[in-house]
Amino acid sequence: MAEKSQRTASRREKFMKKINEGDKIARAMSFSKRQPTLKKKAEELKTLCAVTICMVCFGPDGTVETYPENAEEVKKEIRFFKGLHAMQKREFNLLGYLENVKGKFELKRQKVRRRRIEALTESFSDQIEGLSGGDLLCFIEILEKKLMGLREKINLLSNIHGEKGKSNCS
Repeated sequence: MAEKSQRTASRREKFMKKINEGDKIARAMSFSKRQPTLKKKAEELKTLCAVTICMVCFGPDGTVETYPENAEEVKKEIRFFKGLHAMQKREFNLLGYLENVKGKFELKRQKVRRRRIEALTESFSDQIEGLSGGDLLCFIEILEKKLMGLREKINLLSNIHGEKGKSNCS
């Protein structure tokens, strides 16, 4: 087992030595093989995590490769990141991402709620328009009973929640 880890470590060391101290041809080949993979991973990260990605790679011959290809987008992201304070830069990585996702989720949830309420209101108003006076009174009575039942459930749940809170504080 120790031999395997030594073997992989020595293989890693040889590979890094080849890149750092090797000839320009070996470095160029390594870079040309890895660059498409890096861009692919950046694209996957952008798609899966719904974040903006900016990648800058310096080739062995001094060339600069970027993702995204559009230089203006890269400059915009670099300016944005430079504009953050040191603490924000550290926190923005994970916390900013999570807050961003949470905000987007909340917006979607609110839109869905609005759509549901609008759909219910439209169907509700269509149903009410066809009722006679007596039917409307019956309908209002049913609604009031349901409202009372909901209020009782809310009171029951708030009492249960209040008792749990008191027992946790004791």
